[in-house]
Amino acid sequence: MICLDPNSHIRVVLAHDKGKHQDQQPALFYRAMNGREWRKYAAELDRIDTLSGDERLIAIYQANQTNLVNWVNAGREFIAADLDLILAPYEAEELIRKLTVVMLAGPEDKKKLELPTTSDMDKSVEPAEAESVSTLPVPSLEV
Repeated sequence: MICLDPNSHIRVVLAHDKGKHQDQQPALFYRAMNGREWRKYAAELDRIDTLSGDERLIAIYQANQTNLVNWVNAGREFIAADLDLILAPYEAEELIRKLTVVMLAGPEDKKKLELPTTSDMDKSVEPAEAESVSTLPVPSLEV
């Protein structure tokens, strides 16, 4: 059961950073959502669709914090509440779209999407963050 596996994480790289070498590539790591978490997340996405302006932006950043367990190469220490300090609004929108796709995809869908599995999260870790990341382990899905 992927939601119970503490070693299973989803690695998300935004479009702007795809071309960067992996050891310098900013990435965000998420834990897979269970059914109850997914229903709550989906309800929040529906609510976001009804919002505008500052309320919408705040809700998008908060939704993107759901199950966020780490980031690397982002220029600052990982604090989930600081997500709005590392992502531009359009990147926050991109992240929500990517998370929605990957969280709904089953193993066969992920193969069709050609989402590679990362074999070692520590390869992309900044030295200052290595200790905190080394506890977040290996088998991951990358989008």
